[in-house]
Amino acid sequence: MDPFQFFFDYFIAPIDERVGYNPVNTLAYAAIALIAAYLIFKLFEKLKIKVDKQFVYSIIPYIFFGAALRVVVDADILPYSYITVTPGIYFVVGFLTLGSVLFFSLIGKRDMIPTFGVFLTAVPLALLLPLLTHMYHATIILVLVGAGVAAAHMAFKRFKFKEMGLPLVLVASHALDGAATFVTIDIFSHDVGLNYFEQHVFTNALASAFGGFWAFYVIKIAFAIAAAYLLETSKDLNKSEKYYVYLLLIIFGLAPGLRDILRMACGV
Repeated sequence: MDPFQFFFDYFIAPIDERVGYNPVNTLAYAAIALIAAYLIFKLFEKLKIKVDKQFVYSIIPYIFFGAALRVVVDADILPYSYITVTPGIYFVVGFLTLGSVLFFSLIGKRDMIPTFGVFLTAVPLALLLPLLTHMYHATIILVLVGAGVAAAHMAFKRFKFKEMGLPLVLVASHALDGAATFVTIDIFSHDVGLNYFEQHVFTNALASAFGGFWAFYVIKIAFAIAAAYLLETSKDLNKSEKYYVYLLLIIFGLAPGLRDILRMACGV
């Protein structure tokens, strides 16, 4: 196959046609994300930017910003373009986040990192506020998230975890992703007559195998609990590496989960 045609068919056409992901671009985007994550961590080490628990919490507002910004595009408030959808929007949000971390760390104002993230997030959230009309189904999602966190808390107590904060944030992030997908596609879309569909190949395969997206919700919680256990018991990672992996896993769950619940609540 002509390489230019291959690139167009698997990377450009899915954006133009708004059909989401396929096995090829899914693997490519995952590989790019892993390489970028590795290089960023090495940059932090070189610049002596400390990656600790507080650092992880300080990045969470930027995850909200990215998710809210994407829903602004879904709502046609911002135009749909190569830089406002995947993968372009990841570069935009990533550069803003990394630039903020580097700038405030290098001038000795690290406490400003989350503050600036909250400021960024306030802009797209303000644009979405008038559209938040489907709060009943959003509440169902949050109840399911709470159930997942409660189950994880019992598991972590049984495991005798010394640290509960980040493990529970990790579970909440993935429970949100799973619950939002399940409720939006299997319940909300039928109740309101909107045609929501899952863009990711793996998630669709799970739903087909188990007869519904409830399986994705359960598997995401189980995955997060297992990941937290491995991180808390690992002897191979130093503290910086451990917290950085926590951050990556939280992003992996929280970013799509927030987008899904906001999009559903806005009905777009």
